[in-house]
Amino acid sequence: MGGIPAARYIRLLCIPFFFLLLSTLTVVINFSKTPLSGYAICLGTFYITAGKDTILFAVQIFCTAFGAVSCLYFLSLSTPMTDLIAVLERLHCPSLFIELMLLIYRFLFVLAELASSISTAQKARLGNRNFRTSFSSFGALLSVLFIRAIQKSGRLYDAMESRCYDGTIRVLHQQYPVKKKELFLCIGYELLLLYFSWKGLP
Repeated sequence: MGGIPAARYIRLLCIPFFFLLLSTLTVVINFSKTPLSGYAICLGTFYITAGKDTILFAVQIFCTAFGAVSCLYFLSLSTPMTDLIAVLERLHCPSLFIELMLLIYRFLFVLAELASSISTAQKARLGNRNFRTSFSSFGALLSVLFIRAIQKSGRLYDAMESRCYDGTIRVLHQQYPVKKKELFLCIGYELLLLYFSWKGLP
């Protein structure tokens, strides 16, 4: 799968899987005095119930959302940011949008690295030995993280200015020649989608 270990990919998908599962359960759990056709669990004078159409709708929501998240994970884990930027530039996306995306992507890793180093330092000083100290350490982490993030952003802007930054971030793009095998696979996939659409299949 694009050089991604299957175990790592599945482990990462566990987080959105359980989140979507719990979100979908709220659709199929209804309280009513009348049992519906899907299922009905009697609890005294009322039922926990749902209709068949509601259950099918919940399954469709779950599959659609989980499929979208799976594709997003696969894209983000297998495609470098520079390649995504190259595609967005070819699609004529606004440069402001691309630069914001690049800076946010960069600062996510900066914040994660800072939070990890601060948390390690707190653990080394027994800052998480009980609930009270853990709560205090977490508050200190957030305050220090905010200050460090501002300092890092200032240094990043100074570094960009020293490299003649003129309001546009330029990156080098790698060229990937199209292989015949990939081209035929894309054509076959599109033909398959057209066939399903013609037959009226979901």
